[in-house]
Amino acid sequence: MTRAVVFHRAAEKDLDLIYEAIAEDSPSNAIGFVRRLREHCLRFAHMPHRGQVLAGTNEIVRTTPFEKRAVIAYRVDDDRVTVLRIAYAGRDLRSLFADPDG
Repeated sequence: MTRAVVFHRAAEKDLDLIYEAIAEDSPSNAIGFVRRLREHCLRFAHMPHRGQVLAGTNEIVRTTPFEKRAVIAYRVDDDRVTVLRIAYAGRDLRSLFADPDG
């Protein structure tokens, strides 16, 4: 079953911050990285349960690494996958969930 993939507003903000961090050194690298990251997330439509469950969350949240530089947190529902947060360069996912404004 294919599910829709949607990005929570907090995840969209994370993508903007990731772009800004990388773009300080190279705007073209930033564009490429964020594009690959989005494409990776869109593949959850076909294989949403491939990540590991994040312990200690009050809802079932799965995580998966991306290119050794980011960790994606997402939730799988019957009809869609919601990308919740994206931690970049060692940021702790638990702290991102504790502070929804990131």
